[in-house]
Amino acid sequence: MVVDDEAPIRDTVSLALSSRGYQVLRAEDGEQALSLMANMPGGVQVLITDVVMPRLDGPGLAAAVASRHPDTRVIFMSGYENRVPANRRRLPADQVCLFKPFSLVVLERALNDALGPDTDDPQDIE
Repeated sequence: MVVDDEAPIRDTVSLALSSRGYQVLRAEDGEQALSLMANMPGGVQVLITDVVMPRLDGPGLAAAVASRHPDTRVIFMSGYENRVPANRRRLPADQVCLFKPFSLVVLERALNDALGPDTDDPQDIE
């Protein structure tokens, strides 16, 4: 699932992943993402979410998803996190965060790392 309040980013990331065979759901914010996931008893395999969004931000979304689906992997995206001093960042240092703009190569590397070493073929990342 790709979650970003900016449609061009959400659509570009989703299209890039879809063109490589991944099954992708899109949401414009954390609340819409949770609503979509409510109808998916198994959750999603990977959540790719912006950090800063209205209504429910990325870290809040990740926490809500983790409480229901602890096996869901999370990749954060941000245009701000790399510009904020370490002691004021919203994300713990061990979280994967892609800094916008990022390349498709960087996105694929993060996705492959999230899915694990046994992943040769695209899988559902709804």
